[in-house]
Amino acid sequence: MHLELKISDIPLLKTELRKSHPNIKASKRIEAAARGCSYKSYAAMRTDLQRGSIVIEPNNTVFNDYLGLMPNTEKSLRSLSHAFLRLILRQILEIETSLTSHGFDSAIPRFAEDRKLTFEQRIEKFEERRLGSGPIKF
Repeated sequence: MHLELKISDIPLLKTELRKSHPNIKASKRIEAAARGCSYKSYAAMRTDLQRGSIVIEPNNTVFNDYLGLMPNTEKSLRSLSHAFLRLILRQILEIETSLTSHGFDSAIPRFAEDRKLTFEQRIEKFEERRLGSGPIKF
């Protein structure tokens, strides 16, 4: 899995890593992430990021080894990859405001009374909500 990383992604990456490993020092988490991205240190990775975006391939084994996580006894063995994926999903959700848990522009009923509507009525009601062209009736 190859991912593009920008310097502006670092704060979100740190947040995601903190969620996965709250008991590990922040400096150790980000150093482990840099090593899991094939850098010898966070400083080296940050220097490359200041020049522009970089393409990385997260290595969970290196990340876990640096943190001293034991296989099958600690958090998920893919926590570095998961952190990057959550970072990407968060960015997508910020850009695509019409994305819901049911997909883009979903006409899935959200309220009990909406379930009684026909599919065409659901789509019409969804469009009203999405565009804000009419009052939302509950």
